[in-house]
Amino acid sequence: MTIYMYKSKNILDSFLVLVLFIICLLAETNLNEIQIILEFFVLIYMIFKIVSDGKIKKSEGKLLLILFLISFFSFISNSFFDFLLNFKIFLLAIITIIYFRNKYLDERLVNFIIFTNLFILIIKLFFGVYLLPTKGLDLKFQDLLDSRPLGLFYNTHMSAYVTGIYFIYKSNLSQFYLNSVKGAGFIYLFFSRFTLFAFIASFISKFRFLFFIFVGAIFTTFVGLIFFITTDYIFSISHSMRIILEQFLDLESYQVLFNITPKSYSNYLNSQINYDSLFTATGNEVGNEIQLFTLYVEGGFILASSYLFFLIRRLKKFRVFLIFSLIHYGFATTPFVLFLFLNYENRLKHINIKLSD
Repeated sequence: MTIYMYKSKNILDSFLVLVLFIICLLAETNLNEIQIILEFFVLIYMIFKIVSDGKIKKSEGKLLLILFLISFFSFISNSFFDFLLNFKIFLLAIITIIYFRNKYLDERLVNFIIFTNLFILIIKLFFGVYLLPTKGLDLKFQDLLDSRPLGLFYNTHMSAYVTGIYFIYKSNLSQFYLNSVKGAGFIYLFFSRFTLFAFIASFISKFRFLFFIFVGAIFTTFVGLIFFITTDYIFSISHSMRIILEQFLDLESYQVLFNITPKSYSNYLNSQINYDSLFTATGNEVGNEIQLFTLYVEGGFILASSYLFFLIRRLKKFRVFLIFSLIHYGFATTPFVLFLFLNYENRLKHINIKLSD
């Protein structure tokens, strides 16, 4: 039997992953110029290697064609900055998927990143000390330094998300229940509730009957909250959940799902505060809380839908986690996250192929 997944022994691939990780860190700071430079060189390198190998699949070629066609119309209808930003986000994401589609790396580098993330979490929780430098970096989650552990990624949600991916991989590899409990426990310690929600959904999806009950319960709860939102009891739930609920129930938010071409994300945020709110802070004051809307703003209906279909098809073990995470701070276009998804997916496929042989 042909083994389609292979272990990369190219040291440049490990270095590339390290750079993708650094880009993740820089994205949460004011060092945007360095981030952009690194993204540019990473993109050039991956494109060069992909073209050199000459093995772009038909589905990948179609997605790239959609990207360039949609971006052409985006260039006409948007400012140059908005066009370039949206184009960069999706091009980098698609190229990352193509580059790592059949590869997995030695576990040592990835494990070091994962375990360092958890070590920083534990030190913060038990000793109140955050081990990473923060002065002068203007962190996006600066206000959470004293309330939530940010982890290795300067972002409590990203740190929890990476932890979730790792423990989904470990639970599929061995000791399903034990590793699932460990993963849920660590994510809970990051106080990233919706990442925990996505992780639990992934766990329950292994049991089809329970999963149908779970989805039904979510739908029933959502319908109940439509009536709940009109009462003062709405203030008994968490602030983030209130914001997410409002954005889900606001019909104007869904207009972005049907944009043919990408739009300005900053303009979308500004439009979020142009209606009466039940809450004290919404829209541009807190930003968009739902990544599904973000994807469709930055990509438009055709590109965002094609991209999600393209990605979800490739992630058998992680697709439920990915889909449910889009309700809040998912990271469906973050290159380092995409690498983790594909790295662990390919490793599990390789193991299954060996066992079947």
